[in-house]
Amino acid sequence: KANAEALRLLRIGLTRKCAVPPDTALTNIGGLLPELAGMKRLAQLLAAEGRLHELDNQPLAAAQTYLDGIRFGNEISRDGVLIQRLVGVACEAIGRAPLPKLVPSLSTEDSRKLMSELEQIDRTRVTWDEVCRWERRYVRHYMSTHINPIMWAVGWWQNIGARKRASDRNNWIIAQERLLATELALRCFHADKSCAPARLEELVPAYLSKVPQDPFTGQPMIYRLQATNWLLYSVGPDRVDNGGRPAARVNSPSGDLLYNMP
Repeated sequence: KANAEALRLLRIGLTRKCAVPPDTALTNIGGLLPELAGMKRLAQLLAAEGRLHELDNQPLAAAQTYLDGIRFGNEISRDGVLIQRLVGVACEAIGRAPLPKLVPSLSTEDSRKLMSELEQIDRTRVTWDEVCRWERRYVRHYMSTHINPIMWAVGWWQNIGARKRASDRNNWIIAQERLLATELALRCFHADKSCAPARLEELVPAYLSKVPQDPFTGQPMIYRLQATNWLLYSVGPDRVDNGGRPAARVNSPSGDLLYNMP
């Protein structure tokens, strides 16, 4: 109740076109950092509201609130540089994390609604190319006002590894959200037909608009039928098919990503 106005304003913002003010991002990145911490607190506030809906036995309301957190993380990244996208990824992860445990309690109708909204977020997603374009623009501006060849060379070398890790983190959240949407579609298919599809292509177009792609490979998510269930996963940052063996942790160098991983 104490945060009702903050939540109201947040949701008004999500109905509008969002973008980081480019001039501010270029000339006052230090001034934006405290705002980024505030953005993460807002994502945590949405997660708290979702948890309250869960305690009130309202799984759909909880799921939609968590979806607002995912949407929020995507939108605050728009036209932003690398650090802003990383905060956006963190906010999306806060919204996504509680959703898998809600899946079994959702009706088929609720699941359809949820997967449709996840696909809509995916269609309007901030792309990694956009993030890199704004990052390059910021670096050029910074170097034009801080001429120091040694600093430039050291920063360029350090940035290579940082950008690779950031790219993997970005792909990780995309993979998790696509796996969640696909899992919901598979459950809806099974509820309608009393069996699982032989291939993911059978989910299109009745359940999904297209076959979900693994962001780490650009190929379809890996899907295999099992005796009474199915196995669905992304190959993860190592880009190696480990047969569905889950990664030990988020930043694990090996292992696959499943939809219900924390």
